[in-house]
Amino acid sequence: MALVELPYNQLVQWVIARGKTPEDCNKRLIAVEELCKGFFEKHTSIPQDVKDMQRHVHCEYTEWYEILCDITERLKSTEDGKKVNFIGQYSYEPLYDADKILRAFRKNNLHIVSYSQVLQKQMTFNLPFIKKGIESNNKELSDYKARRAESLRKLNANINELQNRLKVYCMDIKDYPFNEDFEVCLKTRLTQEIAIKNANMTIHNYHRTLKLVEALDNEVVPVFKAFVKYQKMDKNYHPEETMKHIRQAVKHGLEYATNGNEDTEERPSDDANAEPEEEPLIQIVKDDNELLVAEDKRRIIFSTQLGQSSFRQLLLGELLELLSFVKVRIDELQNRSNAANYIFSQSGENVNELIMQPISKYEKYIEVINEVIEILSGTDSMKALSILKNRSDLEKSAQGEISIWKRCCKEVAEQSDLDKRIQVTTETLKRFTSDLESARKTIKDTKAKLEKATAEVMGSPVKIFGEIDNI
Repeated sequence: MALVELPYNQLVQWVIARGKTPEDCNKRLIAVEELCKGFFEKHTSIPQDVKDMQRHVHCEYTEWYEILCDITERLKSTEDGKKVNFIGQYSYEPLYDADKILRAFRKNNLHIVSYSQVLQKQMTFNLPFIKKGIESNNKELSDYKARRAESLRKLNANINELQNRLKVYCMDIKDYPFNEDFEVCLKTRLTQEIAIKNANMTIHNYHRTLKLVEALDNEVVPVFKAFVKYQKMDKNYHPEETMKHIRQAVKHGLEYATNGNEDTEERPSDDANAEPEEEPLIQIVKDDNELLVAEDKRRIIFSTQLGQSSFRQLLLGELLELLSFVKVRIDELQNRSNAANYIFSQSGENVNELIMQPISKYEKYIEVINEVIEILSGTDSMKALSILKNRSDLEKSAQGEISIWKRCCKEVAEQSDLDKRIQVTTETLKRFTSDLESARKTIKDTKAKLEKATAEVMGSPVKIFGEIDNI
């Protein structure tokens, strides 16, 4: 017989057209499949290996003809299955019922319809569902991996920034894992270290101020006094009184101030100029909202002459006046050099030696005065004093590091969540891939069975084709 080739989804119609199966074959197949499902409810005392096949009842793509053939063979192999009655029928009821259902399949060639339905369900529903699942999971997996890579990039950037910031306070980032439980620990240590750093910086600034002011008192103030004297302004303008806070800063700047007057106590030891030890803060604030640093440092910062805001303001005023004078002196040297030197020619040999210094020296004085002004009134100095006085400013100064640390915590949590999603998606993808291989095998096996069964019924070889060839 010649080989018959036709699309797989037209095979049943071809068999019906040749009268090998009834037109209501689909309806009859449903009735037979219900008998297959009811078989397990009716027969409970059957061998375990047969009972295990009940799992197919709840499967979505079950082909019952093959299963029933398998059940029949297994029942035949039992002792009861070998018994027959006087007319040759099986006397073992489960085997009798299974054989009866099997004969119903074969009577109307419903096994061809059953194979065909399984094949079409696999091609129409199961295979597209699996492929769509694989595509969706691959997309999700790529998205999760991209998000994790971006999260890791952000985490590394934040870690580097935080690490550099904490190094300023001699803190190790490894001591503060990115876990919310460590936030209080980090905040406490950070505020302590910030307070200590600002206290040390303020004390260093005080010593630097004294050193610079002393140089000005020795080199610039005498020139200023000579100018006042030469201009015969000393009757109405007293340079000693005008520049008294510069002299007072030199002599008593780090002595403890008394209440309401300029009398002073004993000057702190010169050891205060050394690098202060990192003593721990006793507390953060008192009831009056003043920060408590180590007591000796607190007294230097807040109780010395330089620690008094009013004294610093008076000193600042004198420095600004001295700055104006030096600028005028530079202008004289640049534009009226001969007259400028003559003006001070009668001021005395020592003063003349100072006066005759080059412009570059006076420009250096401007740099010194500006540095002292910056120390006394600059943003960094004012911020340091504010941090040492107010809890809110201290906590605000720590917010930068805390915010970066929280971002690190967020990224770590994000990566943990993404790792779980990647793991779940990968496992799901593996299941889908396995299901795809199983579906392909089922389709190929069912195709072969359908071709063989149809050939046996029709008496000629049959080959089906279509999408099943490209799965």
